[in-house]
Amino acid sequence: MLLAHKVELRPKPDQLDYFEKACGHYRHCWNHTLAWFSQLI
Repeated sequence: MLLAHKVELRPKPDQLDYFEKACGHYRHCWNHTLAWFSQLI
């Protein structure tokens, strides 16, 4: 049996701006780390 919970975020405009910035920083860190590990292999 599969159980799931769905959550919908409805951020306010200022919260949406924060989320967009946070996701952008995360993506930058991920790309940098991926490039670094790719050089090791």
